[in-house]
Amino acid sequence: MRTFYTLTLTEWLEAWKEWKIVWLPLFFIALGVTQPLLLMYMDVLLAHVGNADGIIVDPNRPVPQPLDVFSATIHGQFNQFGLIVLIMSFMGLLASDRQTGMQDFILTRPVSRNVYLLSKWFSHGMISLFGILIGALTSYCLTFYWFGFLSPMLALRIILDFSLWTLFVVSLTLLIS
Repeated sequence: MRTFYTLTLTEWLEAWKEWKIVWLPLFFIALGVTQPLLLMYMDVLLAHVGNADGIIVDPNRPVPQPLDVFSATIHGQFNQFGLIVLIMSFMGLLASDRQTGMQDFILTRPVSRNVYLLSKWFSHGMISLFGILIGALTSYCLTFYWFGFLSPMLALRIILDFSLWTLFVVSLTLLIS
């Protein structure tokens, strides 16, 4: 257990040095703001875009529902752009350790491969889940403010479902690495 703790702290320190702990949550905050912002101000954006002569916005279109906005943020923005960025940032985790010789150095100590892989999976899974949680909370607050009430339990269930999918993607990325 002590080995797992030490390797996990090392991974957190490495993520801090690479600023992953800072820029991943900021990226997910930006994604969380984008969808409600675009849906709220789409009429204004289309009215002020140059050469928008053929674009007609239906004045009788229904106002987006809070669940639709929040779901579009999580399953649209986060699932497309967010996972691509996560995969790109976690790509080559094991390969870079192998190239620098760090993997050989760690595995010559009394450390099992399972503990080594589990510490990488745990630390990078927590970094990605933290970023997703911060971005989803930002999106939830904006959705609540602009579009109305959304049940916090329903939003939490959507976030948890997407978190499981994210952990699967992190696992797959680590496996391929």
